[in-house]
Amino acid sequence: MPARPAFRILTRAAALLVCAAAAGCVNTYSMKVDTSSAPPEARIQAIRRAPSGDLQAYQLRDRSGGKDADGLRSQETIAMVKSALNGRGLYEAPNLAAADMLIDVEYGMDKPKTHMEEMMVPIYAQNGGGVVYGPRQVTSATGATTTRTVPSLAPPGTQLIGYEPILVPVTTYEKFIRLSAREARGGATAGDLWTVSISSEDESNDLRKYLPLLASALVGYVGADTNVQRTIKLSTNDPTISLVKQGP
Repeated sequence: MPARPAFRILTRAAALLVCAAAAGCVNTYSMKVDTSSAPPEARIQAIRRAPSGDLQAYQLRDRSGGKDADGLRSQETIAMVKSALNGRGLYEAPNLAAADMLIDVEYGMDKPKTHMEEMMVPIYAQNGGGVVYGPRQVTSATGATTTRTVPSLAPPGTQLIGYEPILVPVTTYEKFIRLSAREARGGATAGDLWTVSISSEDESNDLRKYLPLLASALVGYVGADTNVQRTIKLSTNDPTISLVKQGP
């Protein structure tokens, strides 16, 4: 008997197609959070000097540069960052002289990185088909009906016979938002107050899709100091995302 041909289908691609076709598909994204802040003594001194009596009034500055500096993406990103800051109880000052701090905003996507990843791939074998024999009623010219065994063609089918690991190249893109806050003194800037960086790395290179997710993650970490990098999970049905998208 000749060997049956095997067919391999990548499970990841099939899963993505199913998810894309399903209405209301909810995805969860993994994000890295890095934060730091000035020593408590420095923050206390900055609060005493702050025009508002606390480190709440801010001015934003887009430091990403490039062709998007004055474009729609920059406007959208700055609006979402303002909304995230407002969610932390901060508000935008009318000018730098009235601000407690100047916050620099950087966002973008790093160069792609490619690595090899193991995937389990199902193996299907073709079975059936060919000529099969079965009973069939045959009517003669005189009207007599008899049963005969006659050949017919059966359609081939497929059968799952197992799985095997394969190595495939996977290209990932790191999308990020970084905020750096410095004390504002009478229209000038002084020492650093805090920084926060949110990043997500996966196979998508759609930065615009990820900016609302990254901005939403800022809400829980602006001004915090975790001392270590941590990983968080954010679901696309998180209500914070809708609030951030609405803008300040």
